[in-house]
Amino acid sequence: MTEIAEKYEQEVEKSENLECSDLPSDVSVDIADIPVINFFKRHRSMQIFITEVHSPLKFWFRNADDDTKIQIFEKKLHDFYRKLMIERNFTYKMSENDAIEGRLCATLFSATWHRAVIIRGPVDNKVEVMYIDYGTIGTVPVDKLHFLTSKFAKFPYVLMRGRLALVAPKGNHHWKRNPPKSDTNEFEAFITGRKLTAFLYAKEKDENVHHLILYEPPVKFAKQHASVNERFALMTDCQLFTMDTEEWPCLDELYPNFDILENNQFPTHAKLAEARNDESFWQKEEIQRFYSETYQWNKRLNRVVYSNPLDECFAETRKILAERKTIDKVVAELKGQTIQKRTKNNFSSKSNKKYDREENNNNPFSTKNLKKSSVGHRGKLIRKYVLKIDDEKSEAPEDTVSQSHISTNPFKAKIDFGSD
Repeated sequence: MTEIAEKYEQEVEKSENLECSDLPSDVSVDIADIPVINFFKRHRSMQIFITEVHSPLKFWFRNADDDTKIQIFEKKLHDFYRKLMIERNFTYKMSENDAIEGRLCATLFSATWHRAVIIRGPVDNKVEVMYIDYGTIGTVPVDKLHFLTSKFAKFPYVLMRGRLALVAPKGNHHWKRNPPKSDTNEFEAFITGRKLTAFLYAKEKDENVHHLILYEPPVKFAKQHASVNERFALMTDCQLFTMDTEEWPCLDELYPNFDILENNQFPTHAKLAEARNDESFWQKEEIQRFYSETYQWNKRLNRVVYSNPLDECFAETRKILAERKTIDKVVAELKGQTIQKRTKNNFSSKSNKKYDREENNNNPFSTKNLKKSSVGHRGKLIRKYVLKIDDEKSEAPEDTVSQSHISTNPFKAKIDFGSD
C-alpha cells in the first residue's frame, strides 16, 4: 500500500514539474478555439434556460432546444476525465505554471467535470474560473485542473448574454440589492428551473447582449399570457417602457458590464454596500468612464432595435403601472369594479358573498394574495386576471386592426421554437 502511495506522489510531482512547452499535442488552450453559433435571428423566437443571474439586466442563458445535446456532451466530458482520475493518468493534468489567465481547462463543479476558462492565476494554490457553459464563477485548487482536449473544444459555445427588454429600475438608477427582498431575488424566483420562450427585441453588437421579451410556453395570445417582463414590473413596481418611450441605457447596466462580471472584477454585494458610502470608490477613473457620455453614445450606436410586434401587448400592464401610485389605490379600484359588476348582474345576498370570495381569490392585488410568499402563484393570477380587467371597457372593434399588423404578429401564426 505504501509503494502505491509513493508512486502516486511521484507521478503527481512529475506532472506538476511539466513546463508550458511540454503541453500535450491534442489540447486547446485558447477560448477562441471554441466555435460560436448565432442562435438568434431577427423576428425569431427560441426556448431558453437561464443559467446564471447577476440582475434582471445581466443574465446568461442557453438554447433549451439543444439541452439534450448539451447533456450528452457533458456526460462524455465527465466520463472522459473521471476515467483519467480512476486510472491515475496525469497526461492532461495542469501544473501551477500551466494555470495561466485566459487558458481553457476542464475542472470540477459539484463533483462533475465541466469546461472552464481561468480568469485569475494561482493564489495560495487556487485559481478562479468561469464555467463557460453556465456563466458561473468559482474557485478551484490547481490540482483539480486539467487541459481541455481538442475534441471537447469542438462543441460550440452555447452560452449567451441577455437582459429583460423594456424594463428598468425605478428612477432609472439601480436595482435593490439587499437580500432577501432584492429585485434580483424576485427575478430569480420567476425563472428558476423554468423553460422560457424568448423573443429578440434588440441586440448590442459590441458586447453581444440580447434584449429579450420572455414568456412561459406555450405562447398563443399575448393578452392571455402576461410576459415575464410585465409580471416582474408589476411585482417590483419598476419601469416598463414602450419602443418610443424607452430610456436606455440606465445607470445599473453601465457598470459593471458583462466583461467585468465574467472576469470577476466586480465587488461582492457586501463590499459593494460598503463602497456605496465611499465616494472615492466611485470616483475612480476606470469606473467613471462607464458613466461618460462617450461610453453611453457608443452603446447606443452599437445597438440594433427590431420592430416590436409585442409592444401593444404591454398596454394593459403599462396602464396599471402608470395609475398605481400605491397598492391601496389599485385594491380600491379593483374593489370598485367588483361592486359595479355585482350591481349590474343583480346578484342575491348569498351570491354576493360567493362572488366576493371568488373575486378575492382571483385578484392578485387582494390582501390575501399579496401575503402569499409564492411569486409564481401571484404571477399566474396576474396573467389570468390583471390583463383582462379593462376588457369590458374596450370599445374598439376587432376589425379595426389592420391586416398588415396581423401578418407581423407572431401570436397569430404558428411559432417555430427551433434554433437556426
